[in-house]
Amino acid sequence: MSGQFVVTVRGHWVNACYLWVAARPVLVLDGVEHPTRWGKATTLSVAAGMHTLAAGIRYRGTPWLLALLPREFDVADDQSIHITARNGPMNSDPFSLTVTDSP
Repeated sequence: MSGQFVVTVRGHWVNACYLWVAARPVLVLDGVEHPTRWGKATTLSVAAGMHTLAAGIRYRGTPWLLALLPREFDVADDQSIHITARNGPMNSDPFSLTVTDSP
């Protein structure tokens, strides 16, 4: 029994250009980090059940993971949940996770 998250991380239009150059996006699934790329869908396979997902950034050359706002999802067997993660207009605004119909 398994499902998957398909997550695309995007920056807010106010600061996206800066973030694309200065930071790398990271997904955190059940406490485990998964590097990702701006604007590219990342697929994460999971067992059916409850999972905690968050998106954040790490500025190049720093160890800190910033702008996390974890959210819980209940994944059914054979379910694909498509999500867009987007931060707010300030660089420090957390990434909100929005379920979408498709990638």
